[in-house]
Amino acid sequence: MKYLASLTFVLLFPWLCWGAVVSDQASISCINNDQIRSVVSQLGHADDNYDFHKDFEVLGTAPAVAACYLVKALRVIREIHIAARDKQKHGLAMHVIWSIRALRYLTGGLDFTGRTEYKFKESEKQRKYFLTQKGVEQLPFFSVWMSRDAIYIAPPDAQTEIIDKWLRWYSENGETFHYEPSQSIDQWYF
Repeated sequence: MKYLASLTFVLLFPWLCWGAVVSDQASISCINNDQIRSVVSQLGHADDNYDFHKDFEVLGTAPAVAACYLVKALRVIREIHIAARDKQKHGLAMHVIWSIRALRYLTGGLDFTGRTEYKFKESEKQRKYFLTQKGVEQLPFFSVWMSRDAIYIAPPDAQTEIIDKWLRWYSENGETFHYEPSQSIDQWYF
């Protein structure tokens, strides 16, 4: 019985977190901008030859509006690893990852981390390594193995905390923030 309760919690926790995040995102109201909304909705859905420069240029024309749409696009995702060759199979996850990349880009590298109670399994050595490179207390939403362009994704509790931090940041600072796009791909891509 105890096992069944634990299993139920493990299966439902990500969805409960997602529901809480979605309700908070609904309270953010973005200025209507069809061009920016369209670019944000397409992030992460392109093929391997995706040229982010054009999309990021459009987002940079109204960065506060873009940041609003980007924050609203954030979701808890179920993936834990996405190989470079499999990115097109993970449309929602890649959309969220590219939304965070765009936020990092527009804000000059602003990024948030989150705590986790998750215990990495022995079989998850690479995931743990890439997510804990900057410390084990706080994890990034995702981390990239540069030479393979493989993405490792934080556990749901860390993702939820990070999304909450982006929501809080936008609510308190998003409209008045001094946006200065990052000149270094290292600040936003990985």
